[in-house]
Amino acid sequence: MLSRPLTYLTMKRYFSFFDWECPPRRLRKDEDGSYWFDFDLDLEQIVEGKKLDKFTELPKLVTRENKTEVILDLIEKEFGQKQFLKLVADTNWLYLYPESLKRTGGNRLCEIAKRFENLLQGKADQIYGQGRIKVLNFTRLQGKFKTEYEGAFNEVLSNYETEVPKRLRSQWEMRLISHVGLNEEQKQERRNLTKRVIASYAAEGIVFDWLDKSGVLPNPVWISFIEPPFAGETTEILRKRRGLPPLPKIFLT
Repeated sequence: MLSRPLTYLTMKRYFSFFDWECPPRRLRKDEDGSYWFDFDLDLEQIVEGKKLDKFTELPKLVTRENKTEVILDLIEKEFGQKQFLKLVADTNWLYLYPESLKRTGGNRLCEIAKRFENLLQGKADQIYGQGRIKVLNFTRLQGKFKTEYEGAFNEVLSNYETEVPKRLRSQWEMRLISHVGLNEEQKQERRNLTKRVIASYAAEGIVFDWLDKSGVLPNPVWISFIEPPFAGETTEILRKRRGLPPLPKIFLT
């Protein structure tokens, strides 16, 4: 599914084709009954495609080899470009999981992010050949526009009930049951996380506009391997409000 006409893609000379990889996390429960997400895991095993539990999020560059090759061929043959960008969502523990940041600590989480980035890059080079995929922690792009990101993120949180359609909220809450392991009984935890997930997608939509205009990431095109269509809609919440054109997206089925 393409979010903008193909003619748009033929009008431009260079694109920043990208997709996301999420740092793997594991739901923990403390003796007092509280839940939190642990990111300090065996990354080597995960990058090799081994699940730690049924909710382990394996890298798409490992689990979607055939589709990745199709995208790489498309980028190279149709657009004459040699690189597909894999962004690691290392902003997750900063904005989605504040309890994880508190428990694990920022320094350790930065070490985990760098380790995961390096492991993914090595795996990408091994599977697809050097230079075809570039793995990059998103904070390295977000850093220059951190103020804009956090302003957009907090704007959505502050106007959540009025700015985010109820249908969209419900879709995300249901997805989090299967995606991160929060069950139907953990309603408050899911609601809190849903707010932050939606705010992060909307904030990313704004940052991609800044990255485009600044030339850091010109003409970004999101190629989504497994995200549901409403994830793309979520990215447009603030872009639409600010009169920005939709971020071009290709959702694979």
